[in-house]
Amino acid sequence: MKHHGVVALAAALVALAGAVGVFYVWRSGAPSVPRRVALVPLPILPKANGRIAFASDREGSADVYLMNADGSGVEQLAGGIGAQTYPAWSPDGTRIVYNSELFDRTNIYVMNADGSSVKRLTRGKVLDGYPTWSPDGKKIAFMSDRDGDFAIYVMYPDGSGIARVTDDEDTHDYPAWSPDGTKLLYNVFYPSGSQVHVKDNGSGEETALTGTRSNSCCASWQPLPLEA
Repeated sequence: MKHHGVVALAAALVALAGAVGVFYVWRSGAPSVPRRVALVPLPILPKANGRIAFASDREGSADVYLMNADGSGVEQLAGGIGAQTYPAWSPDGTRIVYNSELFDRTNIYVMNADGSSVKRLTRGKVLDGYPTWSPDGKKIAFMSDRDGDFAIYVMYPDGSGIARVTDDEDTHDYPAWSPDGTKLLYNVFYPSGSQVHVKDNGSGEETALTGTRSNSCCASWQPLPLEA
């Protein structure tokens, strides 16, 4: 597997992630793709420090919950058969996209912020994961093995218009939009290790940002300053 180099790096990243308010649970020996819900990201905050969406197995299986910024007011949103993980807020804070895993397949769903109007966005015996909204809310980037290899895709928030972003057969995951929505960051896994790449959504130009002599992953853009 091309992910083995990143597994050792994951534990070291936990402390760093905690410092910036992003929390992960890596299960023993797990790769960095959401196979069998091996990676459970917790939590994700929308802008303006609103409520926190997170995944938890407090009721037995992993489901999506909301809580206040002080940890109070915990409320279950998405549940049922299988595991619901990786919640991500829409930029306007009205919807949440997330993974739903069942029977070795992971599809992507979206719901309103109160848990209503749940809609399935992707289908098939595939592993779709890491959904993330574009800053303007018009597209969702995600990882999928629908073509046989793990690649980055984008789609509209209603699940239509699925288009592949990365072209080669190396494993790609963990997409992250630039604050202006013109570029995508993602991991690329090679036999020698993992790199962080960036792709211009307009020109299609792809650039490796990190070298191959070490493992790098899970990059995140710094948000633009809020307008006065």
